[in-house]
This record gives sequence, C-alpha cells and structure tokens, in this order.
Amino acid sequence: MSEIDDLKVRMATIEEQVATLANQVQANRADAAAARVLAGAADRDVSEFRAILRNHTQVLNAMNERVGIVEDKVDGLRGEFTSRMDQLDGRIDRLDGHMGQLDGRIDQLDGHMGQLDGRIDRLEAEHGRKLDDHGQKLDEILNLLRSRG
Repeated sequence: MSEIDDLKVRMATIEEQVATLANQVQANRADAAAARVLAGAADRDVSEFRAILRNHTQVLNAMNERVGIVEDKVDGLRGEFTSRMDQLDGRIDRLDGHMGQLDGRIDQLDGHMGQLDGRIDRLEAEHGRKLDDHGQKLDEILNLLRSRG
C-alpha cells in the first residue's frame, strides 16, 4: 500500500470517528438539554417543597406558641385549683372541729336530760302519792256532800 492509500484509509477512519463523535456530541447535547429540563423541574419541585416546608414550619411555630399559652393557662388553673383545694381542706378541718365540739355538747345535753329524767321520776313518785292522797280526800268530801244533799 502506498502512502496515499494509507492516508486515505487513515482519513476515512478519522472521518468515520469524527462522524461518530458528532453523533455522540449530538446525543450528549440532547441528553444535556433533557437534563436541564429535568433539573429545572427538580429545582421547581425543591422550591415548592421549601415553600411548603416553610409554611409547615410557620404553622408549627404558631402551634408551639399556642401550646405554650395553653400550658401557662393550665399551670395557672392548676395553681388556683390547688389553692382553692387547700382552702377547702382548711374549711373542712374547721368543720370537723366544730362537729367535734357539737358532739361534746350533745353528749353534755344527753347527760343533763338523763339527770332531768331522774328528777322528774322522783318528783312524780313524791307528788304522785300526795296527789293520790288528796284525790281520796276530795272523793270523801264529795261523797259527804252528796249524802247530805
């Protein structure tokens, strides 16, 4: 083979390789364009997700603030409830003391009633005999008056 033939073969090979490379570059350009489209869509998706995440973060922060407010109110109510329960316990303790005093006074009254019952029984026994005696004498007087009458 001559040098020219050799150059022609080499040139044909190079042209073939250039054509292949041109096809690959064309395909790469198409792939790059598709990748840019996909990247743009992904960028929009990421932006949308960031916006959604930002909104969710704002909502969560607002909810945290409200939960804090509710917790403060619950703590205040718990303190007020505890204070009122302590007051109620004090009142119940005082009532228990008064009830104990009343029980003592009732016991004293029961004792006095027992003493009065005993005195009344003695008075009835003493005066009952005297009344019976007077009743008999009055019956005798009435009988005398009827018999004269």
